[in-house]
Amino acid sequence: MIIGITGGIGSGKTIVCEMFKQLGVPVFNADKVARDLMLNNQEVYSLLQAQFGETIFPLIGQFDKVHLSQLVFNNPDELSQLNSIVHPFVRNAFTHWKEQQTAPYILHEAAILIESGFNKLCDKVIVIEATQDLRIERVTARDGKSMEEVVAIIQQQMSDEERRKHANYTIINNEISPLLPQVLTIHETLLANV
Repeated sequence: MIIGITGGIGSGKTIVCEMFKQLGVPVFNADKVARDLMLNNQEVYSLLQAQFGETIFPLIGQFDKVHLSQLVFNNPDELSQLNSIVHPFVRNAFTHWKEQQTAPYILHEAAILIESGFNKLCDKVIVIEATQDLRIERVTARDGKSMEEVVAIIQQQMSDEERRKHANYTIINNEISPLLPQVLTIHETLLANV
């Protein structure tokens, strides 16, 4: 079974996926694979260079993620172009990775799982939620971004309410409800339904 797992910035995807990994569940991190492809895949590199110019690759072997983010952040057309370049490569990487897995189910972690339409290829979807204040606090501490920058990112992303419409399971990561029991419940349910 392919289980999609998603949530907004600062919701806690990394920690939840780490818990699933500890339970022996293979996790494909689509965002990390996308970054790796932009850095290391010559075909992706060439397509990005053709679309966005030399400025996103200031030095050979270096990728200016900040500059690319600024180019696409408030520009839906440019963001769509970026996704149309990178997503097919990520999908191919996932297909190849999936064929090597033997676990009863696997996780496909992606920040834009639903927006990219990949949720339709998943058997179930897990959505991780946290309050906006907590997400802002986490991201400012983790990434050194200002509160305003984090709020702008959150406003660009799909809302928790919208994500919830696509969820089979929801994990609340509010530092009040313990995470592990929620993860274990979903894990046991999925194993029982394989």
